[in-house]
Amino acid sequence: MNNIFLYSPKELTTDAFLAWYVKEFDRTTASQKLASEFFYGLGLCDSANDLICDIHVSKQEKNTDLIIRYSVNGQKTQALFENKTYTSTHSDQLKRYSENFPDFHYYKYMKLGYINFAEKKHAKDSGYDVIDVCQLRSALGNYPSNLIADQYREFLEIQFIKVQNEIRNDLIKDNKYQLFENSEAQQYILSTLHENIDQQIPYLYFKHSANSGGTPWTELDIAKRENAYGDKTEYLFWRIDKRGKGYYLRLNQYSYIDAQYWPQKEKNLRILRDFVSSLFKKHGLAIGQISNRGIKETEIAILFFVDNHLSKITPLLPLLSQDIFDFYSSFNKWV
Repeated sequence: MNNIFLYSPKELTTDAFLAWYVKEFDRTTASQKLASEFFYGLGLCDSANDLICDIHVSKQEKNTDLIIRYSVNGQKTQALFENKTYTSTHSDQLKRYSENFPDFHYYKYMKLGYINFAEKKHAKDSGYDVIDVCQLRSALGNYPSNLIADQYREFLEIQFIKVQNEIRNDLIKDNKYQLFENSEAQQYILSTLHENIDQQIPYLYFKHSANSGGTPWTELDIAKRENAYGDKTEYLFWRIDKRGKGYYLRLNQYSYIDAQYWPQKEKNLRILRDFVSSLFKKHGLAIGQISNRGIKETEIAILFFVDNHLSKITPLLPLLSQDIFDFYSSFNKWV
């Protein structure tokens, strides 16, 4: 099928589709069962047998993506949607939207691409229910013979669900580190780690972006030391990126220092390298050649996935992170 949605995969397209889709339910009483199942599937009513009617949709109202006003068994109800394709939330937009519409019954954060743990946690902390692409596809069901709905369902299945299933099912098992060309695969590894150690390590910060050449990178901060060099904080973080032998997992030391503090930082770097090298060797990991470039950001250790199967590395990451954090936070001889 020459799918029209492949030519316009932006958030506005999903906003427009959902607006059209829910308005279709208002056209005939025959659509009532489909409306109830769809609204229930997205958590917009309490039962798949609820009566849904009087549907009104609004796009870009006070910069929100989509607002649906409707009646459930005669009770007026309102829902606000923030929809994403691949991007994440920025600044305080979720909080701002809910403050602009404080009397709504439902606040929904919907994303077609992979939703990492930090993103999911932020949405929930902001009072939003999280809807992923699988839940959306399930809620859409099988709308009777409609070209637009058929194409949108196919779009979800091929462009998003198939990709995410491959990452979840094959990436680690088959060491398909080539999938790290896709930022979602990188996020999956470090997001899973983030979730696993969220209650054990007090300082965690997840981020992802792309290098100047366009290749993606993903990072998870696992430790920090305040006033490590004057008033400058030092951070330790995992990074998935690519160079030389291919994709790798690297442990980095970072502090926004100038040359004045480099002698101190370099001595601390040697201490970290000795400890981490010994830790990795104890677990049978093949350590790659590190770079000595950089003053602000420096390399502690690197593991190339061509030399270390993902099925071996990923189960160890929570333990390695905890051991590194414990050493870093308890060591009292930093220069």
